[in-house]
Amino acid sequence: MANTLKLEILTPEAVVYSDEVDMVMLPGVEGQMGILPHHVRLMTQLIPGEIIVRKEGHAESLAIGEGLVEVTGRSVSILTAMAVAADKIDEAAVQEAYERAAARLREKLSSEEIASVNAALTRCASSVVVANRCHGMSHQRATLLEQIFDHRFSALLSQLCVNRRGCPNVFVNLLLTGHRYSAGCSNILRVGNDLRRRDAKALGCTNAHGSSP
Repeated sequence: MANTLKLEILTPEAVVYSDEVDMVMLPGVEGQMGILPHHVRLMTQLIPGEIIVRKEGHAESLAIGEGLVEVTGRSVSILTAMAVAADKIDEAAVQEAYERAAARLREKLSSEEIASVNAALTRCASSVVVANRCHGMSHQRATLLEQIFDHRFSALLSQLCVNRRGCPNVFVNLLLTGHRYSAGCSNILRVGNDLRRRDAKALGCTNAHGSSP
């Protein structure tokens, strides 16, 4: 029996990765997933985050956007909006993408437009975290990541105000995002929690889960 998996990662522009690997770690909607050869078949959604590929004793990281993954006992096929190897991340482009998203939040947006901005900010966060794994956390990356989380919180809060509902989902989303992307920046989660408590009180939410009075 084969002891490797055929991993293929496709974006609308190109085949980003295609090779035999020993293991793949994926950011699934229900948490991080480890895929080994002979895994049970499944198809699920991916969230923006980090893919870790293990091959012949070495590990490689890629930043990934939203997508779908199909797993069989012999293969892992990923279709995603974005996939960039750690050593190919253009940090200047990430900074520009963040600034565009932050500027859009100053406009009057619909719920769908806010969700799009939120997704863009999350992709920026995943790129920064993966760049950190490759190059080490610098003051510039830590500052950018904290700024992204500040605006991510603003986007989630704006979406809540537009919808006038879904309070628990918004804050759960914020906390899960902070948990997944705050490696090396633990103060970001603390800031997010402080802001959550302050704004939950302002919105009339009576507890940490954001339930309405």
